[in-house]
Amino acid sequence: MNKKEQLINFSFVAPALAIFSFFYIIPFFYTFWLSLHKASPTNVLDLNFVGAQNFKDIFSPQIFIVLVAVVGIFLILFALKNKFQKLSLNNKKGLAQTLQFATIAIGGACLIYAATTFITISRQAIDFNPDLQWWNSVRRSFYITLWGLTFQNCLAFILALGVDRATRTGKLYRVIFFLLPVLGEVIIGLLLRIMLSHYPGVFNHLLENIGLGQWAQNWLGKDMALATLAVSHCWRGFGYGFIILLAGLQTIPEQLYEAARIDGANAWHRFTKITVPMLVPIIFLVIILTILGTVQIIGLPMALTRGGPAGKTTVSVLRIFYDLNNSHVGYASAEGLILGLILVTLSFGMLKISKKMKS
Repeated sequence: MNKKEQLINFSFVAPALAIFSFFYIIPFFYTFWLSLHKASPTNVLDLNFVGAQNFKDIFSPQIFIVLVAVVGIFLILFALKNKFQKLSLNNKKGLAQTLQFATIAIGGACLIYAATTFITISRQAIDFNPDLQWWNSVRRSFYITLWGLTFQNCLAFILALGVDRATRTGKLYRVIFFLLPVLGEVIIGLLLRIMLSHYPGVFNHLLENIGLGQWAQNWLGKDMALATLAVSHCWRGFGYGFIILLAGLQTIPEQLYEAARIDGANAWHRFTKITVPMLVPIIFLVIILTILGTVQIIGLPMALTRGGPAGKTTVSVLRIFYDLNNSHVGYASAEGLILGLILVTLSFGMLKISKKMKS
């Protein structure tokens, strides 16, 4: 392929690459740049360079040093194991060596920074003081995610199994179950806020009318708000998993089930030996999408509880939003990068587990 053909081929990719760079790559590096600064309380555009101080305030200096050292060790081991071998095999040996040396250099810089910082803080009386409000918001996000991984996905899987076997009414159920995800989070949140408010709440009024008034309570109060938010999110979001799992079920050849019936396999054996193994990649895809989608929710808690009462439903992304509103631009950017790193690590971990199970 000559240079002219390469240029023509690149011209087809260039518009998509430009859009991707403008909306994803450039904002990422700009966010990283902002995380190294602190904005003035009176003027957001007045930024002062503070280095890694925002990250230290989130983790505490002691934990931050340990994490930097771990990253440095990981990068050095990654380079020494020659993970760039594929580039060498593709006649890009020079690029592979450059990346290997650069990775070792960055890892060494991380270790040097961790060592010098450790010596500095060991001579000072620095208390172990992480940002508990931020980490509590992350904990709440993963609490809701746990509900999504269990209750929401199990509900989606059961409904997908039922609709897959409903030959006559299957299309109708697909529309009904996917209706909630189509509606916006804010709309669902406002409707549920009216229904679940303590007085005059529609749900409590219904319980009283059917003789279950003793169950009526403040569903958005201090004790129940987070669980209510988790169940509301599961109720609204199970449709995504339902559609993906249903599509996966319909790709399983019917001949496999017929052969299993001829061999005398009962329904349980067909489910455990055919359905589940064939759906493993789809199940892991749904798990990854559930984690990514649930940890990043903001519209539903903002509309349903506004982060209250007393911050009991302030999830991680809502916390970042409040910090941005309070002109803590650098601190919010650091929080966003940490949350993104957590999600990327979990996603790659799940992908590795999925590949091992498939093999």
